Amino acid sequence: MKSETRMSWTRRHPTLGRRRILGSVWSCRLVATACWTAWAVGCGTNASSGSPDARAYRVTGAIVRGGAPVTGVAVNVDGAANWTVLTDVQGRFDIAGVSAGAHTVGVSTSNDDGSFSERRSSIQVTTADVTLGDLVLPRPLALGPAVSTADQVQIAWEATDAVDFREYKLYRRDSPGIDEVAGELIFVSTARDQTTFLDTGLLAGKKYYYRVYLMNDLGRLGGSNIVSTTIDVANLIPGGAFDDAAVLSGWTIEPGLQGGTVTIDPAAPHGGAGSLHMPNGTGVKLIQPIAIQTDVAYDLDLALKLKGARNNIDDGWIGVYQGDKIVATFPLDVVPAGSVRTEDVDWVAVGPLVFSVTAEGAITLRIISYTDEMWVDDLTLLPHQAPAAP
Repeated sequence: MKSETRMSWTRRHPTLGRRRILGSVWSCRLVATACWTAWAVGCGTNASSGSPDARAYRVTGAIVRGGAPVTGVAVNVDGAANWTVLTDVQGRFDIAGVSAGAHTVGVSTSNDDGSFSERRSSIQVTTADVTLGDLVLPRPLALGPAVSTADQVQIAWEATDAVDFREYKLYRRDSPGIDEVAGELIFVSTARDQTTFLDTGLLAGKKYYYRVYLMNDLGRLGGSNIVSTTIDVANLIPGGAFDDAAVLSGWTIEPGLQGGTVTIDPAAPHGGAGSLHMPNGTGVKLIQPIAIQTDVAYDLDLALKLKGARNNIDDGWIGVYQGDKIVATFPLDVVPAGSVRTEDVDWVAVGPLVFSVTAEGAITLRIISYTDEMWVDDLTLLPHQAPAAP
């Protein structure tokens, strides 16, 4: 009878009847939602996770290194402050209140010298507490002193004890704030025992900083202390003392219009075993470019000996090149340019001839003789040294 009455009422009021039907459905939905909410709250649902089973769980374990417990080190879940604890005297940790789901357990410990060890482990919290056992931190990498020779630096460190070692990554920078972002990656080794590297082509007078990082397949396991050294060299010009005839192999010889021959003269050294002898019109140009810093002053120094007439306004000339571009020139004169020199000149010091470059790029040197006979010795190039205070 109810069925017939409702059908009859709906036929007489089709619009109102439709509203009542829809209202009944909406009411059912509200009731269902309320029922679901009550059930979820009763089961301990965490609103932030949206999981129907996100009750609080415990994550426990221990931190060890070199077979010994690590005391007082912070261990965290997902980096959250409320999920961070310190290990006890036995290296154990117990993190409470962790919700269900995928998480990352992290631990890191650092030393006074800046070295550190760390580890990340992925965990899945489901319906029970999680016991991880021992998390093993690798021994911090120890980077030895950086040893510089000429334009090279030798770097060495101790091999890691990490069983999940993947590679070492060595970084260099010209300031102490060095890390994986600020530093330049200069070497990668995937061999556990390959723990040395020779850094070459460095700039005289510049200070370099180094740090090596330890990696596994999941990321970083630690970083070393930072070491540094300054590149101190006696001379940026190889063989600038001109003591050996073999030195000429590093120079391009320009015979000039007179067809003169450039030689090493052992009979006329300034202070060593020989000097560079250049007849009039001859020239030499350094073959191997020299790496220098931009916007840094450099000093050219040499000893000069002259014999015979001056055949140009200068006794000689030395130029600094970047590629084919001349960036600095200096006359090699004992008396003012354009004047007549009436006497031969025994050894005299010339310099410092100071210059700098503003563009990146190595330099070469070129020397030309305008004198019947010119000798050059003790040719040196170094970062500029300010005169000592009186």
